[in-house]
Amino acid sequence: MFVFGRVLAARSLHRLLTRREKTECEPGSESLFPEVDAAAAAQRMRRDGVYAGLRLPDAILHDILAFSFCTNCFGNSDSNALLKIGSIAQAEGVRDFVIADYREAVDSCGAIDRLQRDPVLLSIAESYLGTAPCLLRSRLWWSFCCPDISDRERESYSQTFHFDLDDWRSVKFFFYLTDTDASSGAHQFVRGSLIRRPWALQLTPFKACGETTLRKYYHPEDILTLTGCAGFGFVEDSFGFHRGIAPTRRARLMLEIEYGCSPRLVQMSRQSLQR
Repeated sequence: MFVFGRVLAARSLHRLLTRREKTECEPGSESLFPEVDAAAAAQRMRRDGVYAGLRLPDAILHDILAFSFCTNCFGNSDSNALLKIGSIAQAEGVRDFVIADYREAVDSCGAIDRLQRDPVLLSIAESYLGTAPCLLRSRLWWSFCCPDISDRERESYSQTFHFDLDDWRSVKFFFYLTDTDASSGAHQFVRGSLIRRPWALQLTPFKACGETTLRKYYHPEDILTLTGCAGFGFVEDSFGFHRGIAPTRRARLMLEIEYGCSPRLVQMSRQSLQR
């Protein structure tokens, strides 16, 4: 997969050969997103690679923020760099780290667990993937204003354009937990980069791609900058080119929930994350 998964034709063939299975939602489960048309969202993703029409209920937003303020996180994901971010104001003052990740602690957050099992999110994932979605991981992390780092370091923290190869097909739901604009870590996605992909970008051994190179193949208006107040959410196929803009004015807290289509690969990824 890590070789052929870069090629659009191979990905399309895998989709055709994958047996479709129906997701069984919990009996009586109600969605936190009753206003969202899952089929329409999946259709928009097939066209653009991204759908930005999700909104966290205030109660869920409050619960995840409360969890983040009372739970330890790890500076630059280093297990030896323990941090406690007790408020958004405190996060604004962090300069020693680029990010801080809550890692496996997210498994103990009830609000995140509910989102992982939400029937509308699962329906979007199933409709887009063409098979029953498998939860790959959930991730909660801060991005801080940290201007004095190299381009190579920014690449290692996903702050340069790249694509993901976590599975043959995968979808990621993102939710901003803090107000987010272009100066506070907004996410960018290159619309159409899933279906309009020149051979030079399919056969490259690298997942990262410079902005200058991308602008040779895509129009400036296709580089979408997704901004919104706390609670704003979107879903994308992360095989499309994307990045998180490095914050320059305010720190950003973001939640990611990812589903894949291959149970074996999902299990391997979980074991790797636990090491």
